[in-house]
Amino acid sequence: MPDSSEFGVLTVDILYIHRNNFWMEPGSTNISAPPPSVDLNREVLAGFIRQGRTLASYCRENGLSRHHAHDALVGRWTGPTADRLRRQLHEAAGADR
Repeated sequence: MPDSSEFGVLTVDILYIHRNNFWMEPGSTNISAPPPSVDLNREVLAGFIRQGRTLASYCRENGLSRHHAHDALVGRWTGPTADRLRRQLHEAAGADR
């Protein structure tokens, strides 16, 4: 078993900065998924409605589970796959414009 001197200190910056409706991790130039929230869910739903469609119809057209989409948007489902889905839904809804 390693002794305590072999462990380094890990700091994780979980702060997201909002700039021009794009969510970016500090120090990064890559656009990341916006953090999950009820407001994000509303924003995505409104974006689809502005396009004359629904989240459910988008999910059907793209072979996605509407329940997984909702859970990813509000933060009930987390992880890399949920982040990718949240980013995909955000972009498809035009919510980043």
